[in-house]
Amino acid sequence: YGMLELADETIRNYEKRIRNYIKPALGCYTVTSLDTYAIQRFINQMVKSRYSRNTIVGCKGIISKSLKYAKRMRWVARNEALEVELPSWNASRRLRSKTRAPLRREQIREIFDRFPEGSACYTPLLFGYRVGTRLGETFAFCWDDIDFENNRINVNKQVQWYPERKQWRMVP
Repeated sequence: YGMLELADETIRNYEKRIRNYIKPALGCYTVTSLDTYAIQRFINQMVKSRYSRNTIVGCKGIISKSLKYAKRMRWVARNEALEVELPSWNASRRLRSKTRAPLRREQIREIFDRFPEGSACYTPLLFGYRVGTRLGETFAFCWDDIDFENNRINVNKQVQWYPERKQWRMVP
């Protein structure tokens, strides 16, 4: 169903969440044996492990939509995910956050030694380094994204690799 109805990037994100979170925790269940208790325990464990709200909500959504489809196909009698509760998200709850460390001078030097001035990657790497953008964002910049009069840069798209098509695409 998803392959026909969803965008490629959405499918990839779903597959990643299924592979990394859902299948390891719930893969031992058949669709007919999966119950509210198992799903709630999975969500509670994610909260306890301090996963981000986005990750937890996304996983619950995938499970719920999958069971909704299974019910429509009459593989299950009811959608067991409907009774699963997400925690309240108050400011005092500290969830997992990624720690990012800036590159050291030696690392930067190594990168620019490998891609010296004049190479195809030099300008995008220098731009990304100075501005603080991710590689996909950096390689997606166009001249109309830069407002020289107001000293502003509009980060509004990125370049992404689509392995199934073996091509790069610009996405908003």
